This record gives sequence, structure tokens and C-alpha cells, in this order.
Amino acid sequence: MQDAAKAVAAEEAPDSFDPVIVGPWMDLWDIEEDARRDEAGVPKPNQHVDRYMETPEELRDPQAYIAAGNW
Repeated sequence: MQDAAKAVAAEEAPDSFDPVIVGPWMDLWDIEEDARRDEAGVPKPNQHVDRYMETPEELRDPQAYIAAGNW
């Protein structure tokens, strides 16, 4: 069904899938440093948080998201 909806076979479009999920609801969370560490003891990056923090601030307003009826 997914292949039909996208009109392409999944194996033919492996780069079209982006597993990173972001949205204004993330401002409602207490985001903490990842407890997992690499070999040097550095916290592992969180691609969801990193991408969210790169979005324009006006798109990160949870009140606008709520006012639009998305909550």
C-alpha cells in the first residue's frame, strides 16, 4: 500500500524516507542531554532535537500549533 501511495517501490527510493520527526510540540518537552556516550564519553547527538532547533523560531511556537486546531 505504501508503494502504491508513493507511486514508487520502496527499494527504488531509499533516500526519500526521513526518519527524523520534529514539530512544535517538542517545546513542551523537557529535553535533556542523551545519556548514551560515544567511546570518548561525549553524549551522542539527537538528530530529532538538532533538526528541530534548526527550524525557524516562528515554526516552533506550540501556541500557534494549538490555535490552528492541531492539538
